[in-house]
Amino acid sequence: MEKYGIPERFKPGFEALIALDEKQVEEIAEVISKYEPGVGPGIFASQLSEKFQIPDMREIAMVAFSFGSLLIAADDGTEQLSQALAQSYYTQFEKEAEKNYVDSLAKKIHLLLQKSDPLKTYNKALGLIAESDKLFRDCRIISDIRLLFQESISKESNHAIVLHQLKIEYQTNEELKSAFFNLKREELEQLKKQVDRALEKETSIYKNFPGIQFIQLKN
Repeated sequence: MEKYGIPERFKPGFEALIALDEKQVEEIAEVISKYEPGVGPGIFASQLSEKFQIPDMREIAMVAFSFGSLLIAADDGTEQLSQALAQSYYTQFEKEAEKNYVDSLAKKIHLLLQKSDPLKTYNKALGLIAESDKLFRDCRIISDIRLLFQESISKESNHAIVLHQLKIEYQTNEELKSAFFNLKREELEQLKKQVDRALEKETSIYKNFPGIQFIQLKN
Protein backbone atom coordinates (compact mmCIF):
# COMPACT_ATOMS: atom_id res chain seq x y z
CA MET A 1 0.00 0.00 0.00
CA GLU A 2 1.32 3.45 -0.93
CA LYS A 3 2.50 5.60 1.98
CA TYR A 4 1.91 9.33 2.18
CA GLY A 5 4.02 11.89 4.00
CA ILE A 6 1.60 14.05 5.98
CA PRO A 7 2.88 17.61 6.62
CA GLU A 8 3.16 18.56 10.30
CA ARG A 9 0.74 21.48 9.77
CA PHE A 10 -2.06 19.01 9.02
CA LYS A 11 -1.64 17.07 12.27
CA PRO A 12 -4.17 19.21 14.26
CA GLY A 13 -6.74 18.69 11.50
CA PHE A 14 -6.36 14.92 11.59
CA GLU A 15 -6.58 14.94 15.39
CA ALA A 16 -9.81 16.96 15.22
CA LEU A 17 -11.20 14.64 12.53
CA ILE A 18 -10.51 11.62 14.73
CA ALA A 19 -12.49 13.26 17.54
CA LEU A 20 -15.62 13.62 15.39
CA ASP A 21 -18.30 10.96 15.12
CA GLU A 22 -19.29 9.61 11.71
CA LYS A 23 -22.55 11.56 11.65
CA GLN A 24 -20.66 14.84 11.94
CA VAL A 25 -18.26 13.80 9.17
CA GLU A 26 -21.20 12.87 6.92
CA GLU A 27 -22.73 16.32 7.45
CA ILE A 28 -19.44 18.03 6.58
CA ALA A 29 -19.02 15.82 3.50
CA GLU A 30 -22.51 16.67 2.28
CA VAL A 31 -21.75 20.40 2.47
CA ILE A 32 -18.45 19.88 0.62
CA SER A 33 -20.26 18.07 -2.21
CA LYS A 34 -22.33 21.21 -2.91
CA TYR A 35 -19.38 23.61 -3.09
CA GLU A 36 -18.68 25.65 -6.19
CA PRO A 37 -15.62 24.02 -7.85
CA GLY A 38 -13.69 27.31 -8.03
CA VAL A 39 -13.67 27.97 -4.27
CA GLY A 40 -10.10 28.03 -2.93
CA PRO A 41 -8.73 26.87 0.42
CA GLY A 42 -9.04 30.18 2.28
CA ILE A 43 -12.72 30.77 1.48
CA PHE A 44 -13.47 27.05 1.87
CA ALA A 45 -11.99 26.89 5.39
CA SER A 46 -13.66 30.14 6.51
CA GLN A 47 -17.11 29.12 5.29
CA LEU A 48 -16.96 25.65 6.83
CA SER A 49 -15.77 27.16 10.12
CA GLU A 50 -18.79 29.48 10.14
CA LYS A 51 -21.24 26.71 9.28
CA PHE A 52 -20.05 24.10 11.79
CA GLN A 53 -19.44 25.09 15.39
CA ILE A 54 -16.83 22.36 15.85
CA PRO A 55 -13.47 22.78 17.62
CA ASP A 56 -10.62 23.13 15.11
CA MET A 57 -13.06 23.09 12.18
CA ARG A 58 -10.70 25.26 10.14
CA GLU A 59 -7.92 22.69 10.55
CA ILE A 60 -10.28 19.90 9.49
CA ALA A 61 -11.28 21.96 6.45
CA MET A 62 -7.66 22.46 5.39
CA VAL A 63 -7.04 18.71 5.66
CA ALA A 64 -10.18 17.96 3.65
CA PHE A 65 -9.19 20.48 0.99
CA SER A 66 -5.78 18.86 0.62
CA PHE A 67 -7.49 15.60 -0.32
CA GLY A 68 -8.57 17.18 -3.63
CA SER A 69 -5.08 16.98 -5.12
CA LEU A 70 -4.69 13.35 -4.01
CA LEU A 71 -7.94 12.36 -5.73
CA ILE A 72 -6.49 13.30 -9.13
CA ALA A 73 -3.98 10.45 -8.90
CA ALA A 74 -6.16 8.01 -6.91
CA ASP A 75 -6.06 5.25 -9.51
CA ASP A 76 -6.85 2.53 -6.96
CA GLY A 77 -10.02 4.22 -5.74
CA THR A 78 -10.95 6.19 -2.65
CA GLU A 79 -11.10 3.23 -0.26
CA GLN A 80 -7.43 2.35 -0.70
CA LEU A 81 -6.47 6.02 -0.57
CA SER A 82 -8.41 6.42 2.70
CA GLN A 83 -6.73 3.40 4.25
CA ALA A 84 -3.29 4.55 3.13
CA LEU A 85 -3.78 8.04 4.59
CA ALA A 86 -5.04 6.70 7.91
CA GLN A 87 -2.17 4.24 8.17
CA SER A 88 0.34 6.95 7.26
CA TYR A 89 -1.05 9.28 9.93
CA TYR A 90 -0.74 6.74 12.72
CA THR A 91 2.67 5.54 11.54
CA GLN A 92 4.01 9.08 11.30
CA PHE A 93 2.53 10.67 14.41
CA GLU A 94 1.38 7.90 16.75
CA LYS A 95 3.96 5.19 15.83
CA GLU A 96 1.59 2.43 16.89
CA ALA A 97 -2.17 2.02 16.70
CA GLU A 98 -4.68 -0.76 16.93
CA LYS A 99 -6.29 -1.72 13.64
CA ASN A 100 -9.71 -0.48 14.73
CA TYR A 101 -8.26 3.05 15.22
CA VAL A 102 -6.80 3.02 11.71
CA ASP A 103 -10.03 1.66 10.23
CA SER A 104 -12.12 4.28 12.05
CA LEU A 105 -10.02 7.15 10.68
CA ALA A 106 -9.98 5.57 7.22
CA LYS A 107 -13.79 5.44 7.19
CA LYS A 108 -14.06 9.13 8.09
CA ILE A 109 -11.54 10.06 5.40
CA HIS A 110 -13.47 7.94 2.91
CA LEU A 111 -16.71 9.75 3.76
CA LEU A 112 -14.99 13.04 2.86
CA LEU A 113 -13.29 11.72 -0.27
CA GLN A 114 -16.55 10.38 -1.71
CA LYS A 115 -18.02 13.90 -1.65
CA SER A 116 -14.91 15.85 -2.69
CA ASP A 117 -15.37 16.12 -6.47
CA PRO A 118 -15.50 19.98 -6.29
CA LEU A 119 -12.09 19.96 -4.59
CA LYS A 120 -10.70 17.58 -7.20
CA THR A 121 -11.97 19.87 -9.98
CA TYR A 122 -10.40 22.91 -8.32
CA ASN A 123 -7.01 21.19 -8.15
CA LYS A 124 -7.23 20.08 -11.79
CA ALA A 125 -7.89 23.69 -12.86
CA LEU A 126 -5.12 24.96 -10.61
CA GLY A 127 -2.75 22.43 -12.16
CA LEU A 128 -3.36 23.90 -15.62
CA ILE A 129 -2.50 27.38 -14.37
CA ALA A 130 0.58 26.11 -12.53
CA GLU A 131 2.03 24.67 -15.74
CA SER A 132 3.64 28.08 -16.32
CA ASP A 133 7.01 28.63 -14.60
CA LYS A 134 5.89 32.14 -13.60
CA LEU A 135 2.65 32.56 -11.64
CA PHE A 136 1.09 35.99 -11.14
CA ARG A 137 0.62 36.95 -7.49
CA ASP A 138 0.00 40.72 -7.28
CA CYS A 139 0.48 44.05 -9.02
CA ARG A 140 0.30 47.77 -8.40
CA ILE A 141 1.00 51.00 -10.28
CA ILE A 142 2.78 53.93 -8.63
CA SER A 143 2.39 57.28 -10.39
CA ASP A 144 4.96 60.02 -9.87
CA ILE A 145 5.96 63.47 -11.14
CA ARG A 146 9.53 63.98 -12.33
CA LEU A 147 10.68 67.60 -12.72
CA LEU A 148 13.01 68.46 -15.60
CA PHE A 149 15.62 70.87 -14.27
CA GLN A 150 17.36 73.42 -16.44
CA GLU A 151 21.11 73.58 -16.74
CA SER A 152 21.15 76.10 -13.91
CA ILE A 153 19.58 74.31 -10.95
CA SER A 154 18.69 77.63 -9.32
CA LYS A 155 16.29 78.50 -12.12
CA GLU A 156 12.68 77.50 -11.58
CA SER A 157 11.72 74.39 -13.56
CA ASN A 158 8.66 74.68 -15.75
CA HIS A 159 8.71 71.21 -17.27
CA ALA A 160 7.84 67.83 -15.80
CA ILE A 161 6.84 64.35 -16.81
CA VAL A 162 4.39 61.94 -15.21
CA LEU A 163 5.75 58.40 -14.88
CA HIS A 164 3.81 55.29 -14.01
CA GLN A 165 5.77 52.38 -12.54
CA LEU A 166 4.08 49.00 -12.87
CA LYS A 167 5.17 46.44 -10.27
CA ILE A 168 4.29 42.81 -10.92
CA GLU A 169 4.88 40.16 -8.27
CA TYR A 170 5.19 36.59 -9.50
CA GLN A 171 6.17 33.22 -8.14
CA THR A 172 8.75 30.97 -9.74
CA ASN A 173 10.11 27.77 -8.22
CA GLU A 174 8.30 28.64 -4.95
CA GLU A 175 10.23 31.95 -4.80
CA LEU A 176 8.42 35.31 -4.88
CA LYS A 177 9.99 37.82 -7.27
CA SER A 178 9.13 41.27 -8.63
CA ALA A 179 9.48 42.97 -11.99
CA PHE A 180 9.23 46.74 -12.56
CA PHE A 181 8.22 48.61 -15.73
CA ASN A 182 8.17 52.38 -16.32
CA LEU A 183 5.20 53.31 -18.47
CA LYS A 184 4.23 56.49 -20.30
CA ARG A 185 0.56 57.39 -20.62
CA GLU A 186 0.24 55.94 -24.13
CA GLU A 187 1.80 52.66 -22.89
CA LEU A 188 -0.59 52.62 -19.95
CA GLU A 189 -3.48 53.07 -22.38
CA GLN A 190 -2.09 50.27 -24.55
CA LEU A 191 -1.93 47.97 -21.52
CA LYS A 192 -5.50 48.87 -20.53
CA LYS A 193 -6.67 48.21 -24.09
CA GLN A 194 -5.16 44.71 -24.05
CA VAL A 195 -6.66 43.92 -20.63
CA ASP A 196 -10.10 45.14 -21.75
CA ARG A 197 -9.81 43.08 -24.93
CA ALA A 198 -8.92 39.94 -22.94
CA LEU A 199 -11.95 40.43 -20.67
CA GLU A 200 -14.20 40.92 -23.71
CA LYS A 201 -12.87 37.68 -25.23
CA GLU A 202 -13.58 35.83 -21.98
CA THR A 203 -17.15 37.17 -21.91
CA SER A 204 -17.59 36.13 -25.54
CA ILE A 205 -16.36 32.61 -24.78
CA TYR A 206 -18.91 32.28 -21.96
CA LYS A 207 -21.72 33.30 -24.34
CA ASN A 208 -20.59 30.99 -27.14
CA PHE A 209 -20.31 27.92 -24.92
CA PRO A 210 -23.41 28.06 -22.68
CA GLY A 211 -23.34 24.31 -22.01
CA ILE A 212 -19.97 24.42 -20.25
CA GLN A 213 -19.61 25.30 -16.56
CA PHE A 214 -16.60 27.61 -16.48
CA ILE A 215 -14.66 27.73 -13.23
CA GLN A 216 -13.58 31.00 -11.61
CA LEU A 217 -10.78 30.16 -9.19
CA LYS A 218 -11.03 32.03 -5.89
CA ASN A 219 -8.45 31.88 -3.12
